[in-house]
Amino acid sequence: MGGGEEEGASSWTSLCWGLSGRMAGYPYLTSAHLRGFDRYKYRAVDTSPLSIYVIQPAWDFMVSLCPQWVAPNLITITGWLFILSNFLLLSYYDWDVTATTGSGTSLVRSPIPRWVWFYCSVGHYLGYALDGIDGKQARRTKSSTPVGELFDHGLDSWAAILLPVCLASVFGRWHISASDDFWPCVSVLGAFYVSHWEKYVTGVMYLPWLYDIMQLACGFCYLATGIWGTGLWQYELLPGLLIQQLLVWVLELAFIGSFPMSLWNIYCHYSNRTDPHPRRLSLLQALLPWSAFVVMTMLFWVWHQFSLTDIVEKEPRIFYFVLGIVFSNISCRLIISQMSDQPCQLLNPLFLPLLLSLSLSFLYQHIELNILWTYFFISLTAHLHYGVSVVQQLCSHFNIYCFSLQKKPQ
Repeated sequence: MGGGEEEGASSWTSLCWGLSGRMAGYPYLTSAHLRGFDRYKYRAVDTSPLSIYVIQPAWDFMVSLCPQWVAPNLITITGWLFILSNFLLLSYYDWDVTATTGSGTSLVRSPIPRWVWFYCSVGHYLGYALDGIDGKQARRTKSSTPVGELFDHGLDSWAAILLPVCLASVFGRWHISASDDFWPCVSVLGAFYVSHWEKYVTGVMYLPWLYDIMQLACGFCYLATGIWGTGLWQYELLPGLLIQQLLVWVLELAFIGSFPMSLWNIYCHYSNRTDPHPRRLSLLQALLPWSAFVVMTMLFWVWHQFSLTDIVEKEPRIFYFVLGIVFSNISCRLIISQMSDQPCQLLNPLFLPLLLSLSLSFLYQHIELNILWTYFFISLTAHLHYGVSVVQQLCSHFNIYCFSLQKKPQ
């Protein structure tokens, strides 16, 4: 791309971000937050053999093909949009998660076109790859800032719910209802949250071993469904044990499997007296971030479990997407607390309208669907406003553009 095209692309992204900034602009971050971001240094540990010997070399090759004028955050949001496009495409063809439901165990062909599954596989792997090279592009172009890390992990927190919800269309409702997807979704969110809680406690990002395995497996599920059809997942591995059930159990164990490793990493961190940058929190401070996650889980569990109109079965995608929005907002605030070295919030502002919506859904069950959609728009608007405002505030503080490597005028 020539210089004129590069300048045009940068101007376009700057214009779009500037317009969004005018719609936001609320200073959510205090001066203490900003001073903490000034002191912040990224620290990470990756011990996964798969990552070290296979994935990272592949990312190194891919980033070498990327033009140096491309801003890392542009790579980040492009990857996230691929993941979002999978969700939107499957929502179009399978809104209520019933399109791939069949009977018996015979191989059936899904009414979802085969090309959709191939697109989802490619889109998933592209999103995964772009998420893996954005940080490398930042270091390559000497444009690493706390803004990039927050932007990356913030979008990752929102993408976390899209994985299990998209897989629900792969498995359909053969032996699992939409309500049964609740705990697998919460488990995947919990696995993401525990890694950032671990970073909040230690100041170090210990990259989880399961992350790459699950990403590769998810893309393969789309690909295999496109080749052999959704009936593939209904074959019995053992008497009474279907492939589908086994994979759902794996998702449910994602959180349980990641928690012991995080506790071990925390123990090793606190036992290391030679760390030049130790982070020491009291037990109460360390456990504080879990209050918001537990309250979120309890409120959504009550709604899904005691809904008088069986709201999850009627609108599974909206219900779980709203869960993902609230989770992403909680996660973003945790990440900001860690990066700025500030105390984590006890509760989340989105809980108040959530509690009100939950209460109204029991009082006015005939409009429960409208209540859910109303809360969806409230939480989506609030989360977008928060995210855009925070990134705009940090970009102003560091005197940079979000989607361009051009320098702001002094």
